[in-house]
Amino acid sequence: MVDSTPPTPTKVAFAVAGEGIEQVELTDPWNAVERAGYQPVLVSVEPGTVQAFNHLDKADTFEVNTTFDAATVAEYAALVLPGGVANPDALRTEPRAVSFVKEFVASGKPVAAICHAAWTLVEAGADAVGQVAGTDEDRPGQRAEGRVPGAGAPQRPGVALVHPGHWGVEPGHEQYGGEQSEDAAEGHLPAGVT
Repeated sequence: MVDSTPPTPTKVAFAVAGEGIEQVELTDPWNAVERAGYQPVLVSVEPGTVQAFNHLDKADTFEVNTTFDAATVAEYAALVLPGGVANPDALRTEPRAVSFVKEFVASGKPVAAICHAAWTLVEAGADAVGQVAGTDEDRPGQRAEGRVPGAGAPQRPGVALVHPGHWGVEPGHEQYGGEQSEDAAEGHLPAGVT
């Protein structure tokens, strides 16, 4: 008998704009996903490279693996939305990216939005139905603006806001929690990403 069950996806999509990605919010979760045995895939608006930043300073560039036009939710086990201020702000203005995120949230698969990446979830309509929950470490300004629910908000399993300290951080990023978190040091992914 032939098993007709589709294979379980082992890829994790990292959705980013062409620039403005906070490098540590891309590289640390990327490494954690690899340590967990998954294949990270960089998905962006255009092929080529994307520009990461260390705050306001240009950092490294990263090769795009696929575009939003070519990617389908079915081929991924989870979605990671790295932050940076400019990255999610640009991403939420790109209809193809917003549609991909919206489909991902609707699929029930795990979604991790790091720091300002919650803006993309808001644009995709995820918080309108109480699907996003945060922690006390999430940006209080976003909660104050009414854009992102705070801790204790109704949550659909699998969608979580992630403070960058949950992934661990590089030295010199004290604003993200200073030292690498215990979970990140042990290779664990944040809530909802298994």
